[in-house]
Amino acid sequence: MVAVTFHGHACFTISSSKFNLIIDPWLKDNPLSDIKPEQVKVDYILVTHGHGDHLGDAIEIAKANDATIIAPYELATYCQSKGAKVHPMHIGGDYTFDFGWLQLTPAMHGKLRFATRLSPSGRKP
Repeated sequence: MVAVTFHGHACFTISSSKFNLIIDPWLKDNPLSDIKPEQVKVDYILVTHGHGDHLGDAIEIAKANDATIIAPYELATYCQSKGAKVHPMHIGGDYTFDFGWLQLTPAMHGKLRFATRLSPSGRKP
């Protein structure tokens, strides 16, 4: 049986009797996280992109667990330069790991800023 657990923001663990992985492990400075990096026991770490709230504690966790970071190529090579074991991938690329098949897909990511004042017409007041 596979268990999926949400740990705050964009962080999830996926666990089975055969593997454990974590996605976007921003834990230490995340006020919503329910675990600390030193509590994580994983084989793989998936990092979706290089923003601090997604890369988070990935390198620390990878080194502590001898886990492989799976990430887009440029981010994977950065993690490798910091001493982590990595499996670089590219958008559209796929690979079958011992936990299953994985394909990187394009995703749009941005910031949402709220206006301080809104008018009923939707136009700037």
